Amino acid sequence: MRKVRTRVFSILLACAMLLSLLPITALAADENWIDSADTSWYTGHESDASYTLFDAVDLAGLAKLVNEGNSFSGKTIKLGADIDLGGKEWTPIGTDSKPFNGTFDGAKEDNGNYTISNLYINKGFSNTVANSYVGLFGLTNSPAVIKNVDFENVDIQGGLYVGAVVGGGFTGSEISNCHVSGEIEIDGWGYI
Repeated sequence: MRKVRTRVFSILLACAMLLSLLPITALAADENWIDSADTSWYTGHESDASYTLFDAVDLAGLAKLVNEGNSFSGKTIKLGADIDLGGKEWTPIGTDSKPFNGTFDGAKEDNGNYTISNLYINKGFSNTVANSYVGLFGLTNSPAVIKNVDFENVDIQGGLYVGAVVGGGFTGSEISNCHVSGEIEIDGWGYI
């Protein structure tokens, strides 16, 4: 029995030593969707009037592009599938200085809406700019249109301007035919 314990211990020790040689990033999943954002769907050609997103990394790519300054004014972003965000931290699309100005349409071709599920954002309650404009879209501005999107299971915490679809929709932004269902918790300091 003593030899068996020694062998098991030796094997476990060898495995632990091997794992210690791996970079920590190889073991850890991305902490935030923005860390795995894919922008390869975006061509940047002026003649391309619409783009279709099929998964969470495409949607995160939209957040990355908008938050870097591309407003998508005059462009339409369509959903091509239901998207499960898996409860992993979401970075809102649009910031206090870089809003989304395009059209976001989740309509299915055969009727109905695509669903974005398990949206999770935890910015904290403090009244700071970093904790403000919290939702799938952080900030939209005219002529932004968000339409035909269903949300299922939403857990959001933020400071100011907090919502499931849009945290802050200003100056002529339109939201239509969007629905939120399932487990819903939206908390904030103000303008919820």
